[in-house]
Amino acid sequence: MALLPRFPLRRLLACALLTTASLLAAPMHKVMLLTGQSSKYHDWQKSTPVVKSHLEQTGLFTVDVVRTPAQGADMSGFIPNFSAYAAVVVIYEGDEWPTATKAAFVDYMKNGGGLVSIHDTDNAFPH
Repeated sequence: MALLPRFPLRRLLACALLTTASLLAAPMHKVMLLTGQSSKYHDWQKSTPVVKSHLEQTGLFTVDVVRTPAQGADMSGFIPNFSAYAAVVVIYEGDEWPTATKAAFVDYMKNGGGLVSIHDTDNAFPH
């Protein structure tokens, strides 16, 4: 059985090492994990640490958890800085966001922001 020529094998190994090095050197992506309210059927307090842990274990993300005020509380001061993040991961099923917050989120999305909607979030915004 003939051995592979040494030069192409070295080139392949070098490419693999460079690719691995570039992946390891890739900057971490900053992610907002937005949560804080849920229905009686879902529990954001249990799911939030699990999702945060899974994202961080990849080594690709730094995750900031942003919590809304408690359900029924005044939401008028809830205006997260969406633009500081590459993506927003939402685990939320609760009160309607203030108009300014919704507008800021729409602008964030229009300007290329990323969004991941976790399971119960599809019930969050009926209006």
